[in-house]
Amino acid sequence: MRHYTLLALCAISPAWAAPSTSRSFDYVVVGGGTAGLTVANRLSEDAHVTVAVVEAGNAIENGVGNLSYVPGYVSMLQASIPGSASVGWGFKTTPQQLGGCSTINNMAYGRTSKGALQRLAETVGDQSYTWNQVLPFYQKSMNFAPPDDRTRLSNATPSYDPKAVARGGPLSVNFPAYAESWSTWVVKGLAAIGISPGRALVEGALSGSTWQLMTVDHATGRRSSSNSAFLSPVSRRNNLVVFTDTMAEQTRWPTLMTMPGGALTNPGGDLVGLEKIPSDLRANWSPETKSALSALPDDWPEIQYLVFPAAFTPGTQAGASYASLIPALQAPQSTGNVTISSARMSDPPVINPNWLTAQADLDVLVAGFKRMRQLVASKAMAGVTVGEEFLPGPSVQTDDQILAFVKAAGQSMCHAHATNAMGKASDANAVVDSSGKVYGVKNPRQMCMIMEMTDSVSFDVKVRVVDASAFPFLLP
Repeated sequence: MRHYTLLALCAISPAWAAPSTSRSFDYVVVGGGTAGLTVANRLSEDAHVTVAVVEAGNAIENGVGNLSYVPGYVSMLQASIPGSASVGWGFKTTPQQLGGCSTINNMAYGRTSKGALQRLAETVGDQSYTWNQVLPFYQKSMNFAPPDDRTRLSNATPSYDPKAVARGGPLSVNFPAYAESWSTWVVKGLAAIGISPGRALVEGALSGSTWQLMTVDHATGRRSSSNSAFLSPVSRRNNLVVFTDTMAEQTRWPTLMTMPGGALTNPGGDLVGLEKIPSDLRANWSPETKSALSALPDDWPEIQYLVFPAAFTPGTQAGASYASLIPALQAPQSTGNVTISSARMSDPPVINPNWLTAQADLDVLVAGFKRMRQLVASKAMAGVTVGEEFLPGPSVQTDDQILAFVKAAGQSMCHAHATNAMGKASDANAVVDSSGKVYGVKNPRQMCMIMEMTDSVSFDVKVRVVDASAFPFLLP
């Protein structure tokens, strides 16, 4: 009797290959990230074309084990990234730090607003980016599982439009099995200050409080990433090859190259609140701040409130329970830049985000801080709050004191994007047109980091619809 167990364990998927200088492909995707693997999956559906993915890194489990699989390990995963040479690019800003992708983020899922997509369509001169045109592509990638009413009680039941979600796509999207008890109180507190409960962030509306959707496999409880959703299920396609540990430094293209590449290479919690700052807190804003924010789409929130059942600071007392409320900018006005440091791709770029240099950002954060204090002070929260504010504490009262705290304690919680902006040919800042074609060259297309002003609470969602205009022959 022959046993083949060891041989089976050693089998290598034909999708993975060692770098070769003698192969040619119909499509070459540079960068196996969130957008790159989505595009590679869609292109390789056509068995008559060949597709290569060139990825400078490797499978994340080779660097961090199962930290990326288990949603509950996300804090340990993100803490391990700065010291891990195998995860991310390790780029540093001047002098801040960044990172993030579908294998290491907090798995939040949310679509943008209808107004933001309309603004994008007008900016790039292409109506295929309006909400009704993009929605089928949102739905195509989605495998939605409804909330489990056996584990989510009536005070934590999400509301959503069944017509906005879809089943059968590669990306698992669902509500967490359980709701945090702290969040159920915050829903009441948000309502008390005028932020009413809303529906899930899949309908093109970004306002009110809502339970967060997550990219987690409902059946297994594991993270659903671009790798697990878009690559692994099709890894045995004979026309799809992935080159890992391979840096694309020079490109020559007889046909077409898609270049997600990366921006430079999401906040968690199960509840978010979104709003424009109320009129009483914006009355003393400067004309410059008011002008900057008035340019936003009417349905675009200025601030997001993040809810965590934990403290993020040392000095807490054993046996006590802590919770955090964090205001986060949804329309930052500070403008930085990314430039090259040399002609070599192996040299890191120079990244200067210029965080908190726009007065509008400072004004919104101070107002958001005050709103969170209003929430905690409301009668709706009286049954759950004990003691006084722990951080920064009741001694911080004036705008200047609040601002000093924000600058000292603030952190970046973002996905960098739009470093290769889409726009009309007349736009001097545009890198690509509305189909992703790079201006000034013939065949390459940029599939990631091209859409401005379309983020909601999650960046991942929009790069999964890049084939809407870039590849019109790939129908939803």
